[in-house]
Amino acid sequence: GYKFQRIAEMTDFIHKVYHLIQKRRSPKLLLNWTWHLSEDSPDWYRSMRYPQLPFSIELVKVGSRLGYRWFGVYVVQSDDDDGPTQYCEINWLDQEPERESSDYEIYLQKLERIQRDIDFYRGYSQPPTQDEYRRWNLTGKYSVGRSW
Repeated sequence: GYKFQRIAEMTDFIHKVYHLIQKRRSPKLLLNWTWHLSEDSPDWYRSMRYPQLPFSIELVKVGSRLGYRWFGVYVVQSDDDDGPTQYCEINWLDQEPERESSDYEIYLQKLERIQRDIDFYRGYSQPPTQDEYRRWNLTGKYSVGRSW
């Protein structure tokens, strides 16, 4: 995927993609694409240890609802297998389906499954700043949903 220079550029880009999707009504075309923050970016910094920093972004479709989320993959150096992916919360682009609609139950089931993937970055809609990440690592507290 394409590499961006700023986190804000990536968020703006996703909103522009969303408006194009709304006009064409074909999100499937872009659901398997990912975009990344460039290592040359002033927003990019190296992780101190696990968990991997969420410097990539992808579209997420849950039922009829579309959103995006930041993620990072911990690459295992010993072989070609990647470690666990660490996800931030989903940033929703669409409204939640109506509770009375037939899609609502399907949406809730899929949402529950996808939210199980959120671990270290629960409560965060984008990557932490370098200072936040360093404070978090120095304290050694990897508690879920922790406020920086």
